[in-house]
Amino acid sequence: MRAVFCGRPCPTSLLEPVVTDLARWSSRSPALPRDVPLSADSAALSLKALFAPAAGETLTVELRLGEHRFLVRTDRDGLHLRRAEADPAQADLVIETSPQTLAAVLGRARTLDDVLSEGDLALTGPRATAERFLRLFPPPEPVSARQG
Repeated sequence: MRAVFCGRPCPTSLLEPVVTDLARWSSRSPALPRDVPLSADSAALSLKALFAPAAGETLTVELRLGEHRFLVRTDRDGLHLRRAEADPAQADLVIETSPQTLAAVLGRARTLDDVLSEGDLALTGPRATAERFLRLFPPPEPVSARQG
């Protein structure tokens, strides 16, 4: 896939860091609405914006957001995200939830205990792996209206 920028073709991989940085910046806004519908793609891409690598943490997680499946791999080189075929054998963990629930857990508006007990999120694999995975995505520090 190619995007057009300034009248010339541009590989989307060149735009990805810009989009990720914009997402990271906007996620700190106190005016960001937290209760609007979120697409599966937006939820998955938010992982890139929130990712904070941990030394030696290598995980492969299949993320199922409704009918959309993503493979998320973390390693010493960072976070790698791609659409996935249904093959949980290649994952350390499978997380099945909605984009809104994922956003609520990542933003710490809901706990893992809460979403599991309410049936809003399902895990296939060790809960400890899910906790390690979620720790890789600390919520952004909000900017006060005065700082912004």
